[in-house]
Amino acid sequence: MFYAIREPFSPADGGKWDDYCEWRGIEFESFESIDGLLRPNLFELETDEDWGLLAKESYSDSTVLTPFISDLESAQRKRAEIGRGDVVGLEFDGHDTTNPDFLGFDLIEGDGSISLLTNFGNDFNFINRALTSNALAPDLETVAEIRLALLNSLPKDPHVKDCRIVSVYRPEIPRDE
Repeated sequence: MFYAIREPFSPADGGKWDDYCEWRGIEFESFESIDGLLRPNLFELETDEDWGLLAKESYSDSTVLTPFISDLESAQRKRAEIGRGDVVGLEFDGHDTTNPDFLGFDLIEGDGSISLLTNFGNDFNFINRALTSNALAPDLETVAEIRLALLNSLPKDPHVKDCRIVSVYRPEIPRDE
């Protein structure tokens, strides 16, 4: 699992929240999507230590760094240093829907910044109908069907072309006892 530190987006954001829900035509209870426009990444690479926290992902014969943090402890420590944000767990493979921290599925463009479920494709009513009250798809079958429909409808669109399914988790933060 990889981790990100994201800006919260919720009804507490007032007009911005209301405008978004009106645009989508949905009254969300919460917003767990990892869309980078509505929930920007708060982890910035400022030190050599920050670079060392990056997760590594294998592609064919190469390994690349991702914009995500490699372990929960480091993500929680960086979140404390930043002083705000939500630590979010992400899996691109091996989706574990039995994990008690599992929230649902998102569909993000190739670079991991824009959600095709929450900040793209408002013209596709089937996407809005599939979203749960937390702005995620409820199961792998649903998000896979959405991905396939978008790939078939917009095969050359750069947002859609390399989109990836990601399962989203809210890792429990251990409390001092």
